[in-house]
Amino acid sequence: MTGPPSPKRQRTDDKPAATEEATQKELEQIQKVIESVEKVEEELEKENEQQ
Repeated sequence: MTGPPSPKRQRTDDKPAATEEATQKELEQIQKVIESVEKVEEELEKENEQQ
């Protein structure tokens, strides 16, 4: 491996506040998706038990 060294990972502390807000909104959306998926999984389990 004679290539240049890989760049170091950027610290999250350096991000501006605007990016942090966007990330928070994304996390909320992801949380909603996860909850929806869990509901669907529960419904599928109920259907499987009935069969």
